[in-house]
Amino acid sequence: MNNTYKLKRLILLFVGVLFPCLSYSQENYLPGYLKKEITTSYSGTDVYEGSPLVQTKDYEQGFILGIGIKSKKLSFETRIERGDGMINVPSISASVTRCYFLLGYNFI
Repeated sequence: MNNTYKLKRLILLFVGVLFPCLSYSQENYLPGYLKKEITTSYSGTDVYEGSPLVQTKDYEQGFILGIGIKSKKLSFETRIERGDGMINVPSISASVTRCYFLLGYNFI
């Protein structure tokens, strides 16, 4: 949804978007995290390292809402982005909320 309204010398802009995000690559490894040492008398010390997060998702869903104004060559827009995160563990909240303030100038 992208709507613009003209008010005398100002243009009002409303933006609303639902978005799905897919991951094409994941790195779920942190060196030294969950380090377990197993010592045996014949072979010395064996070190096993695990991943910090066991269950990750391949997609994220969210939305963007925004409002802005434009006057001649100067524009200002504010946006709020909310996503549900990429972690699939119920006890961990991985949702992301971002707020953007955009100031623009048109040279043309």
